[in-house]
Amino acid sequence: KVPREVLKRQFGKAIFGEVLDKVLKETSTKALEENKIKPAGQPKLDLKTYGEDKELEYVLSITELPKVDIKSLESIKFDQYSVKIDDSETDKRIKDIAKNQPSFKEASSDTKAKEGDLVAFDYKATIDGKEFKGNEGKNTQLTLGKDLFLKGFDKQLAGVKKDDEKVVEATLPENFPEKELVNIGEIWTLGRSSGNTMSIGGEVLYLMPNSAYETYRSRKFGDWNQFSIIDTRNLVKLKRGYQIEIIEGLYQNNIFKVKLLSGNSKGRKYYVITEDLLKKYIVEEQEV
Repeated sequence: KVPREVLKRQFGKAIFGEVLDKVLKETSTKALEENKIKPAGQPKLDLKTYGEDKELEYVLSITELPKVDIKSLESIKFDQYSVKIDDSETDKRIKDIAKNQPSFKEASSDTKAKEGDLVAFDYKATIDGKEFKGNEGKNTQLTLGKDLFLKGFDKQLAGVKKDDEKVVEATLPENFPEKELVNIGEIWTLGRSSGNTMSIGGEVLYLMPNSAYETYRSRKFGDWNQFSIIDTRNLVKLKRGYQIEIIEGLYQNNIFKVKLLSGNSKGRKYYVITEDLLKKYIVEEQEV
């Protein structure tokens, strides 16, 4: 049988943090509901007192959505108009539409692609030499010069001929689902830091997985009614160059459990939001 004091010393802080997070969330949500307050953003929490044998006291600062009075449509008057279009205007619009829908014919094998040409191609993409989900495409078509595929991509196809192979460099959009690129056991290094300011962003790791996930949901869906009240004492602030090891993916890999490999809390397990990981960390090359 393990003595109570040993359990308290080993697990007390983690359990206390979980209970505190739950109590703060429940009481704050209840206060908002009872006062019929709809927050416009994530509330700010200022903990005054808390701890064993102490009363919990905190101040919640909220930006409230404004109340809008909607007037009845019955009191609004409007005029009704009829529009007459003559045949010459209709013909003009048809010609304009036809001009913007050019027809293409297959080019000869020695013809070089130029701006305005329609190019059909197959591709296979990699990031840092690694394949990823959705990295292949067949018979993809784009018109050179419109820049509608990936920014700067079609400019690199100018001058290609039929059956040519070409290596093209491009930047994936920020909303690309790159979470599939994170693998268990990888080491990631924080590449950017915000200095000494404590912010709920890519420079911090979360003590509890639900805190990380609810922060992710609030950002993604703007659902600030279901927010997570996070005490900054339950976050670890990282510095540029700190490293973490990927242990396990959670919540459809939107959150990852990690082991901190640097600093005073080295060896402890925390949680990181995948979006923050991909934006602010750099994956280290693995030795084969």
